[in-house]
Amino acid sequence: MQPTVEPMRERDVEAVAQLRLAAFFDGTARTLEDDTAGLRKLLAGDGFETSLVARIGDVPVGTCLLVRRELELAHELTMASRAGCRSEAPAPRDRHGTG
Repeated sequence: MQPTVEPMRERDVEAVAQLRLAAFFDGTARTLEDDTAGLRKLLAGDGFETSLVARIGDVPVGTCLLVRRELELAHELTMASRAGCRSEAPAPRDRHGTG
């Protein structure tokens, strides 16, 4: 099943917060409640910032937040992005998925 990407909704907040805590904030003082509150604030914002959710079926498997300011540097991905690192997309596949 192919993943889909769409804007985060209220029903996604807790699952997205759990993904973020595991990926970026393990070992920090940030709690699930802190992250869910921040994500809900993002949802209620002015629309200039947003969160996208990647899903496989109905299961959230990843997220991307587009925000004005990053939280405190808590993970290497933030450090790498500020250093100008980029990743490359996988090579396109034909309609049969074979390259």
